[in-house]
Amino acid sequence: MARKRSHTRRSPRSNPRGVLTVHGGGFGFVQTAEGAYFVPASKMAGAFDGDLVNTFSNFRLSTDSTLL
Repeated sequence: MARKRSHTRRSPRSNPRGVLTVHGGGFGFVQTAEGAYFVPASKMAGAFDGDLVNTFSNFRLSTDSTLL
C-alpha cells in the first residue's frame, strides 16, 4: 500500500514562488501561498506583469497590508 502524500506545505519555502503584479509606478507585488511580497521598481530586473518569480526577502506583507 502506497503512502498518501500531503499537498500542504509544513513549513514556508525558503524562496517562495508567486505571480508578479506590476503597478503604474514601476513597483510590484508577488502573491505567494505564504503571503504578498513588495518589489520596488529598482529590483524589477525586467520582469513583466504576470511573470512567475521567486522571492528573496525577509519581509512579507500580511493580508491587512502591514509589514511584518
